[in-house]
Amino acid sequence: MDRFKKQNTFAPNPSWAGISKINKVENVKYKHSLLVLKIGAGVFVLSVIFLFFAVQQGMLVHGGGKPFIIQEGESVAVIAQHLKERGAISSETVFKAFVLAQRVQGKLKSGEYILKNGDLPMLIGLFTQGVKPREVSLTFLEGWTIDDIDAYLLQKGFIKPGAFSLLASKEYLRRSKALIPDGIYDLPDIIIEEQRAVKRGDADSVPSAYSLEGYLFPDTYRFFADATPETIIKKMLFTFDKKFTQEMKSAATSGGKSIEEVVVMASLLEKEVRAYEDKAKVSDIFWRRIEKGMPLQADATVNYVIKGNNPSLTLEQTRIDSRYNTYKYTGLPVGPIANPGIDSLKAAIYPEPNKFWYYLSSPDGTTIFSKTLDEHNINKQKYLK
Repeated sequence: MDRFKKQNTFAPNPSWAGISKINKVENVKYKHSLLVLKIGAGVFVLSVIFLFFAVQQGMLVHGGGKPFIIQEGESVAVIAQHLKERGAISSETVFKAFVLAQRVQGKLKSGEYILKNGDLPMLIGLFTQGVKPREVSLTFLEGWTIDDIDAYLLQKGFIKPGAFSLLASKEYLRRSKALIPDGIYDLPDIIIEEQRAVKRGDADSVPSAYSLEGYLFPDTYRFFADATPETIIKKMLFTFDKKFTQEMKSAATSGGKSIEEVVVMASLLEKEVRAYEDKAKVSDIFWRRIEKGMPLQADATVNYVIKGNNPSLTLEQTRIDSRYNTYKYTGLPVGPIANPGIDSLKAAIYPEPNKFWYYLSSPDGTTIFSKTLDEHNINKQKYLK
């Protein structure tokens, strides 16, 4: 019986115990791996969430109406750096990555921008479209010469010294193939002939008389800030052609005067007299003097030659040998001495008949008329001394 019990007594198998140990170890490893995996997954999810919000944050633009300049030739990296420094973006990397993804690396245009609050697509769209040049208002005063306009444009930062004067000069007009707009037919014949000769390749066949002086209409204009002198000249010529109406042209030619003569006369009136009523009277005096062969003796013509503004010329100045000098030569000067306004043009076309032969301008701008030379000399003593 004891032997039977002994034989049937259950005893654990050593190999099973080993397996059990292994299973326990594997189970611990599995649980550890699962924990690591869960932690890793959590970290990954958190990273994705963080990255998502970081990218979202990086996509935002904090413009706030601030100015921002992209210089010609700046790289995407430099632009990103400047945007970050200005506080407009939070991530240079996101900006560069977005530019790369959109394939617009070489399409960001230089210019001065105003940044607004928004996102990168909006900002990149702004930079690729480019900034429209801002418009500026330019006022050219009646009676200004080409050189006056040149000085004004220089002061406004539009040109280098002398650039406008050069383009409006007679020598440039002889060489230019495209300055005078088509449809401007009432410029001096000499200028039109020069332009035709230039297009024929025969500019030297036509002698040049003078520049565009007189035909650059004084007014207030709107130009883009990057407007060229050529653009400004063309617009002023177009405006002259528009303001000098067909009715005015017909009235001038029907009275036996050319457009050129009217413009020259108007330029004298612009510089000599202030009020329209006085301009019309002086116009009549000048036209009658020309008919009689009398010198006009307009101080403004000599001042144009000497580039001055002297109200009392010296005897020596009145003897300057220039075709503009109406003390030395009778008739109209060889060309306009300024760019006249509409009142002066009308006064030249529609003179007011009167019996005066002389006039002078007092220091306060009042025009004093005289019928005789003696009366004129008395007025000079009275008003100019």
